Amino acid sequence: MTHITTQDFTKMRKASYLKLNDLAHILNIDASNLRRFEIGKPYPKALLGYHILFNLPIQNHIRQVFKQGYKELMHRSFQLLEQLQQKSNTVKNNLRIEGLHKIIERLVMLDEQYGK
Repeated sequence: MTHITTQDFTKMRKASYLKLNDLAHILNIDASNLRRFEIGKPYPKALLGYHILFNLPIQNHIRQVFKQGYKELMHRSFQLLEQLQQKSNTVKNNLRIEGLHKIIERLVMLDEQYGK
């Protein structure tokens, strides 16, 4: 299988004779969250679990997961940067700001690579 659909996740689980609650227990995920994942809501922990347990390729789903998490990570990074810039100009604070700039640069690079 090269392209996995959300129906394939459910089919694989059922082919292993597992109930939704069974797999939720194995993955340590709430069953309602797992159900939402099976009908199409991105959920990185579930995606990784299906990949490991059922050997399903996940490359096509990574972009969707990235888009979901990227915006939140970028927003929160800029919030923290703003907070740090309002604090005193100390060596430790400047190092934190420098580290945060590197994270933001990485997020921008990843967005260029995966976000399109």
